[in-house]
Amino acid sequence: MKPILLMPTRYVAVLVDLLEKWGLDPATVLEPARVSAASLAAPHGCLTAQQLEALLIEARRRTGRDDLGLDLGWRIPSTAHEMLGLALISARMVDASIRLVARYYPLISGLYTMRYERQPDRGVVTFAPNLPLRTDTRQIHVDILVASFHAQFSRQMRARIAPYDIRIGLAAPRHRQRYAELRPARVTFDPYLPDVVRIEIDARELDRPLPMANAQTARVAERQCRAQLAALTGRHRWRDWVADAIQALDNQQPTLEGTAAACNCSPRTLDRRLAREGTSFRAVAAEVRIGRIKELLAEEDLPISEIAYRLGYGDAANLTRAFRKITGEAPSVFRRRATAGR
Repeated sequence: MKPILLMPTRYVAVLVDLLEKWGLDPATVLEPARVSAASLAAPHGCLTAQQLEALLIEARRRTGRDDLGLDLGWRIPSTAHEMLGLALISARMVDASIRLVARYYPLISGLYTMRYERQPDRGVVTFAPNLPLRTDTRQIHVDILVASFHAQFSRQMRARIAPYDIRIGLAAPRHRQRYAELRPARVTFDPYLPDVVRIEIDARELDRPLPMANAQTARVAERQCRAQLAALTGRHRWRDWVADAIQALDNQQPTLEGTAAACNCSPRTLDRRLAREGTSFRAVAAEVRIGRIKELLAEEDLPISEIAYRLGYGDAANLTRAFRKITGEAPSVFRRRATAGR
């Protein structure tokens, strides 16, 4: 399956509501991320990985809350998942519900891959990023994943759920005490865990029937999920997915191998697919990175050496050579022209 490296805008409504509850104007967070309020109402609107990162960073800055991801995840309702939400609550058992979510998870987010494995005594759910997570937003992402899973699991059961285990592949954050709100889940932090999140649920819980189970509704909802996923994968080009993957990199050079892994294919396959679209990995990488340099030169008061570090060029001289080769001018010249009159 093609990667969908995007996030539906309908989930941003939860962030907007939370900001308003905390007395903040949502526009102060949306505008820096170049997300218009009107776009949030678009039926098939999506955010790029870069826009989502900008939203999370600005929301944390404005609220001063390192733990805002927990509040966001907890507040995501089943209705935000649209037909997938209906499918998962109408499934016959917990096991079937989790399988549906894993199968159609790109309808929720293309930034992660959700996997589910049923073992004799337990079920194991793992989340892994399709892109390298930025160090300054990684904890927010994890908080959202964990809180939203627990909230949905709790709502589905409509009763006291049995203890289960959540392991998080990070060091314990400053707000780790808030994870006690997820009881009876047992949360542990392990920075050596290969997965971002690993959840283990006892087999007896997985075989429990769901209170709103309805076989006919589940079949209709899954059929629509299948159609939505097919439409989503058909709307986007490989060039766009590669661009998103490169945009999300932090302090490192993009490589064909790393980007292919993020796109869930081999380097040779990715090269072939880009060639069919009349481009190449080298061309897309150069275009995206030069565009990012221009943004940083025009919008932020950063030294060129710092921009070089953030984009993985190593030093200012390497960045200057790459920029001059593509644009025909030095970064300092571009910056003076772009900031003239400010």
